[in-house]
Amino acid sequence: MISKKFPIKSETACLLKWAWSTVYVYQGNTNSCHRTEFDYMPDEDFGMFHNSPLKVKARAKMLEGKWPGGGCEYCRDIELAGGMSDRMKELTMLDAEPNLSKLIPPELLENNQSLVATPTMVELYFSNKCNMSCIYCDPSLSSLWVAENRIHGDRGQLTVARADELTAGYDKRLSAFWAWFKDNYKTIKMLHVLGGEPFYQDETEQMIDFLLNSEVEPGTTIKFFSNLKVNHEKFTTLLHKMRRLVDEKKMNLGIVASLDSWGPDQEYVRTGLSLAQWEKNFTYMVNECPWLQICVNSTISSLSIKTMATLMEKINEWRKIHPEIINSFNLLTDPECMNPGIFPSGFFEEDLQRVINLMSTATNYDKALLVHLEGVKKAIENKPENPRMLKELKIFLNDMDRRKRTNWRVTFPWLVEVIDHLV
Repeated sequence: MISKKFPIKSETACLLKWAWSTVYVYQGNTNSCHRTEFDYMPDEDFGMFHNSPLKVKARAKMLEGKWPGGGCEYCRDIELAGGMSDRMKELTMLDAEPNLSKLIPPELLENNQSLVATPTMVELYFSNKCNMSCIYCDPSLSSLWVAENRIHGDRGQLTVARADELTAGYDKRLSAFWAWFKDNYKTIKMLHVLGGEPFYQDETEQMIDFLLNSEVEPGTTIKFFSNLKVNHEKFTTLLHKMRRLVDEKKMNLGIVASLDSWGPDQEYVRTGLSLAQWEKNFTYMVNECPWLQICVNSTISSLSIKTMATLMEKINEWRKIHPEIINSFNLLTDPECMNPGIFPSGFFEEDLQRVINLMSTATNYDKALLVHLEGVKKAIENKPENPRMLKELKIFLNDMDRRKRTNWRVTFPWLVEVIDHLV
């Protein structure tokens, strides 16, 4: 797909590769979207994160119409399956919405072959401080995962020893981030704040207070990604502050509420989640915050698909009150054993089709998101069954039960007959 508005006209050109940077302050690394490999930020030059050697090299390949690898295979595979990838979705939105042209880095407007650019979209992870330990997460994004590792042994990409090193150096990296941000925040048109859990971190309120006391360009968008496991009184207090950003600074404010499905299976996957607490906070946003952009972001894994439709039914009911609620989806690829593509072809077809049918009957629905989900469905169906990974899933779940004192056989009875015979 070639965009009408994006200056680069190659078949693999990606807005995110030039405009977007994900910044992990705690880890001291960066990538051009959450699908791609990391590059490390040198302590002596924090500000080079957007034009790191790895990102510049990937841009050069895209200028030649090549897929750069390093995680971009996610979009490549969805496109080869005939679906709409993240890359295509971003370009489609850019072409459809006139005001999104501001996301194009100014360097590309002067030279569409430029390998160096100014970030207009920043996805920010302050620290790994979190009040949950989802089974598909990692200690790099959850302090509770680190706490579990201290008891049960290291698991995930970050050892306890390395986590302690990162924690010791966090204040220095955080100071470097704030110095960069205070000099460059006016060029950012879209800012996403994630965690850990951002509403469990002091830095989030510090960010809100900074913006309230700064000259922010009207129309700038800021979104907070939350598991909604937040004390209700604290949550409503933060929402009142956010309302001031809308009224006084003319910003666009959004909360992306993370939830994959509905029922005991979701509380198993998202360890520590209380659906009752999630629903209380979410319902407050729906009923009391018409000024707020609300999105439900769902990670599609083999353990969530069976009750995704139940969540979609609830969202459709909430949309009757707050019609602009949207969904977003991402397909879990790590850990690989939770990727639904490892199951026999068509295993989840009926479950995913129910979700698609519920989306297509909802009013005012973003059709691009529907096309995106249909593409994910095709990508799952096109992957060959992987018996080795099915065995690994059983081992993985047994280990989660050991660590978290849960019982996957009770929570997922449909799964028992599928993998229980595997060694």
